[in-house]
Amino acid sequence: MGVNQFPEKMCTYACPYCQLGPGRVTVERVKLCDPKKLLEELKGVKGHYDVITFVPEGEPLLDLRLGECSKAAKEFSGKKTVLLTNASLLYDPEVAENAYPFDVVSIKVDAGNERTWKRINAPHEALNFDEVIEGILKFSKTFEHEIVTETMVVKGYNDSKEELREIAEIIKEIRPKVAFVMVPTRPPTIPVEPGDVELALKVFKEIIGENVVPVTQRSFASYPRDEKSLAEIAKVHPVPKRLFSEVPKGCSVITYMGEEFVRC
Repeated sequence: MGVNQFPEKMCTYACPYCQLGPGRVTVERVKLCDPKKLLEELKGVKGHYDVITFVPEGEPLLDLRLGECSKAAKEFSGKKTVLLTNASLLYDPEVAENAYPFDVVSIKVDAGNERTWKRINAPHEALNFDEVIEGILKFSKTFEHEIVTETMVVKGYNDSKEELREIAEIIKEIRPKVAFVMVPTRPPTIPVEPGDVELALKVFKEIIGENVVPVTQRSFASYPRDEKSLAEIAKVHPVPKRLFSEVPKGCSVITYMGEEFVRC
C-alpha cells in the first residue's frame, strides 16, 4: 500500500534519473499528511496489503507530520510501515524523529564524494555533503529497526570502480540488512543510461558482503486493472502505456528504452 501525501513534486534533490520529472527543489518542511484523513482512506481499502510504504512525489521527510501518519497507519492496520528517503535531512534531529517510528527505512546512497553527489543528486544549495553523510551514519547507529540502502548506478556518473568503492565504503558503515543496486528502468527526467551493474555488484560484494541485491528489471505484475488507480500511480512513477485503454486527460506519454510510459 503506497501513501502519497504530496500535492506536487517537492524534493531536496533534482536527480537526473528521477522518474517523476522536474519539480520544486526545497529544504522547507511543511505539514502535508493528515493522520485522520489517512485513516479514513485506509478504512476504505478493500484489497489485501502487507506493508504501508510512504513513497510520495518527492522527499517524504519534508512532511512535518510524517511521523504522526506512520504511527497512525501502523496502529490502525497492524502492518509494517516503510519509508523510502534520500536521507538528505537526517542530520537534523527533529527530522530524524519522523523516521524513527518506521519499521523499515530505505536510504539512498548514490555518491561517495561531493563532486559526484552534486552531479547525480543535484542537491539544494543549502545542503552539505559531509553533513548529509554524517547524518545518515548517525541515524544508522541509533535506529532500532531495519535499514536497507538503494544505490542508483548511472552510466558516466557513478559507475567507475573508484566511485563504486567510495559508495560501498559508506554503505559498509551503515550496515544495512540489504544493499540494493539499481538502474533507471522508467523514463528519467533527463536522458541517462543504466550504469555497469556487474561491476557494481562485484565491488559492493567485495566491500559490503553478500547482502547485495540487484534490481535491474521492471516488474508490473502488481499493478491494478482499474485505470483511475493506474492514473494515480502514474503521478508517483510512470506506468506502461499498454495498461491503459486510452491516455488519461492531463497525462503525457514518454518513451524510454523502447517502451512507452504514461506520466501524470
